[in-house]
Amino acid sequence: MGLREAIKTRFLNAHIGQGASLKRVLMAMAACLLLSMALDCAYYIRNHKRGFSMRFAVSLTAMSMITLAFVLTIQSSIVVSLGMVGALSVVRYRMSVNSTMDMLLLVGSIALGIICGAGLYYIAAPMAALLCGMLLLPDGSSGSDRNKLLALDGRYPYDRARLNALLKRHARWHRVRSESIHNADVNLVIELHQTKDESALIEALRGAGDFHDVSLQVQEGVVDG
Repeated sequence: MGLREAIKTRFLNAHIGQGASLKRVLMAMAACLLLSMALDCAYYIRNHKRGFSMRFAVSLTAMSMITLAFVLTIQSSIVVSLGMVGALSVVRYRMSVNSTMDMLLLVGSIALGIICGAGLYYIAAPMAALLCGMLLLPDGSSGSDRNKLLALDGRYPYDRARLNALLKRHARWHRVRSESIHNADVNLVIELHQTKDESALIEALRGAGDFHDVSLQVQEGVVDG
């Protein structure tokens, strides 16, 4: 047996069958479950009045537990871990995240599973408490202070001066984020900051005659400048 074969055999034998004990697995699962459920509670308190999703809350706990199972399995055998890495490398995930806070929850759930799987509960507990605290922090702004996105569909050409006058009257400042023109139709997306009277703005735009479809929504997440 050559040197390379001896090193490879010694390395594989050192990692095969070195799985975690039943007690350690149960402790890791219990800690991961409790901490991920704490994240779910914080998520519910923050969003129960504005779009709470039970499926998303359940997926957070499931993601933590699945990640924990991966970590514990990888620790049990180097051969199994290499097989799992090879299998997961061909999987592609596609999903849309509504806000940066949802992304924080997803990353935090994965991190909880990894940390609990490593047995570092003294790191997982403060991290879960920190995430819950960040979720429960107030937004720091009222609804009128949050940026809005105004979508307009109408005919082209339209009266730009009248549109700018209406927007200046009902918002502190505005800027056009996109403008698309197709034949005699135009679509505008305008960002508004500190709107004053949203219902009056919508009625004024509809009464102007240039736009037949007007919608206003709160801007979520971060939009590039």
